Amino acid sequence: MQFRSRFEGPWAEPDSLYSVRSGDWRQMRPVTQETRCCRCGLCYLYCPAGCITDRVTHFEADMTFCKGCGLCAYVCPAAAIGMRDEEQYR
Repeated sequence: MQFRSRFEGPWAEPDSLYSVRSGDWRQMRPVTQETRCCRCGLCYLYCPAGCITDRVTHFEADMTFCKGCGLCAYVCPAAAIGMRDEEQYR
């Protein structure tokens, strides 16, 4: 069974959501200090884009989909995530 919206408009097909590189327009990027991460998972829970991944020793944002909102850095109790200017990484 395929999802079909009953509303008219510019709706995305569910399978196409992961083909759009939505992180291409961010201005800031989250950078995780692996040694400071306490693995509480708050960044994973609060990320509105759902792009935080578990790297076994720490949590890290997937830059393909991260929009740079900074919510992960804001909720991190260990201050392990800092927001850096995207221009440094281009």
